[in-house]
Amino acid sequence: MAVDKFDNATAIVVGSLNQYPKKNPATVMDEFCTVVANTIAAGGNVLIPSSPCGVTFDLIEYLFARVLSRSPLPNCQVIFISETADTCFAFGNICGEWLCDSKKCRVFQPQEPFVHGSLVRGGRVKLMKSISECEKHDLRSPYIVFASHPSLRVGDAVQFLLLMKDNEKNTIILTDPEFSPNEVLFPYKPISMKVAFCPIDVRMNTVEAVSLLSSLQPKALCLPIQEKNTVENFCNTSEIVNTRYYSTSNICPIPPDHRLVKIKLDPKLASAVTLFDLGCGKSIGRVAGRLILKEIGYYVESDENIEKTVYKNATLTCPSLKVAEQLLQKIDFRASDPSLANSNVEVAYENENAKFSMTKSMTRIFAKLDDLDTIEKLQDVVLQSCLKLY
Repeated sequence: MAVDKFDNATAIVVGSLNQYPKKNPATVMDEFCTVVANTIAAGGNVLIPSSPCGVTFDLIEYLFARVLSRSPLPNCQVIFISETADTCFAFGNICGEWLCDSKKCRVFQPQEPFVHGSLVRGGRVKLMKSISECEKHDLRSPYIVFASHPSLRVGDAVQFLLLMKDNEKNTIILTDPEFSPNEVLFPYKPISMKVAFCPIDVRMNTVEAVSLLSSLQPKALCLPIQEKNTVENFCNTSEIVNTRYYSTSNICPIPPDHRLVKIKLDPKLASAVTLFDLGCGKSIGRVAGRLILKEIGYYVESDENIEKTVYKNATLTCPSLKVAEQLLQKIDFRASDPSLANSNVEVAYENENAKFSMTKSMTRIFAKLDDLDTIEKLQDVVLQSCLKLY
């Protein structure tokens, strides 16, 4: 897994982790095949609520390799119901760059990367767009149905469940780790059919994710709140220094690594900037343009429409009180500069102890009472500016 690009990231937010780390996918696949084989041998049918994705394709392939090719009932029908079944199967054959190595090799040979292509052509797997097509295909027991959706709230899987739930020979196999069996089946109780839960989850678990991502040294590693106990009990203390937790509808504080960022000006715009000399080799000027974020940084490009309106409410943020004082000495709020005519220019400064802003009609100061040094400096800045203005 290529993660080098995330080195020293401001924050890494993890939103999807393996909820069943003790269940190995290969072992679960074997359990899945065992349940299917036992159900077919007993004369029952199998319902597998699933989405038309790669896991479903692998299940079909594994099922034929381990069960149906060796079963005493080789004529068991496999039904795949989805409006996009044809498209999904087709894309599975042409998007070779996303496949694993064993399947990728087949793309460059006269054979399909997935077995389901030949199974569909041979009639072993039947593709249907909806449950209404079952009558046309003469659906007979025993059969295995893959139908959407794993939540059992929408899709053709709901209709099949209502038809099959009262037969104790039938089995429903839930494979999606995101849905709890008790929750998805609660509206359909009582159920006579067998229920099997085989969560197939190939994602990293919490311990693996924290160990891998902590080595990248992000400023903050954000994890779901339900993973907190796992992290504190099973992860190394050195790996959870910058770990934070988030939950639904709550804000996860991510500290910025800096408050100011470097931007590049369009040469045409830079040549038109009027600079105010602050002394000590420092100058300040007003820039009006369109801010654009690109892959390698921020850019400000010239925009005539913005230049005509931006100075009506311009805020000049200062990195220190000294700069704010120097700037206030240079700016004439009575609009001797044509660009400031009918404008509301604001000079602003803020730190952890104080907040200060000043316009030609109003001055706002917020400061901690115990920080007398900052209060005195703010008073001096305001007094000097008022004397200059009046």
